[in-house]
Amino acid sequence: MGLWLTQRLSNRLVASLTQLLESSASTPAATSPWAAQTQSMMQLSAQAHFKPSDPIPPPDPDRIQLLQEVTMNKHGEGEGFSLIFRWQKGGEASIRFAETELRQWLGILFGLYQTAEWATEPWPQWFRQDFALTSDEGQSPRLH
Repeated sequence: MGLWLTQRLSNRLVASLTQLLESSASTPAATSPWAAQTQSMMQLSAQAHFKPSDPIPPPDPDRIQLLQEVTMNKHGEGEGFSLIFRWQKGGEASIRFAETELRQWLGILFGLYQTAEWATEPWPQWFRQDFALTSDEGQSPRLH
């Protein structure tokens, strides 16, 4: 199955997820003078521990769903986050991430933004700067 995420929904999702990470109990408050630097270090650490997997083949076109809604949940301290993707006809799929995995997934999504030449303004500055340091130039994105 493939899930089609529009740019508009992606922008809203990115803004919400990065705000969720910024307010996570494992990081200093967003008002802290060190908040952006802490987020930056945590993102760099997550990207450094990312181990790409083999690309998956694209799904059959009739198995691709256009997403209508994404619900985010933050679980208890240290228990991570979940995303529930919903599409028409009542279908849904979910995925659960630890904080590091969520940061890595956002790194994949940011790479897809760059490949699609979408504007990166929805991404916080600390993310955009860090991704430039860790991305592999000329490498095509992988589907996960």
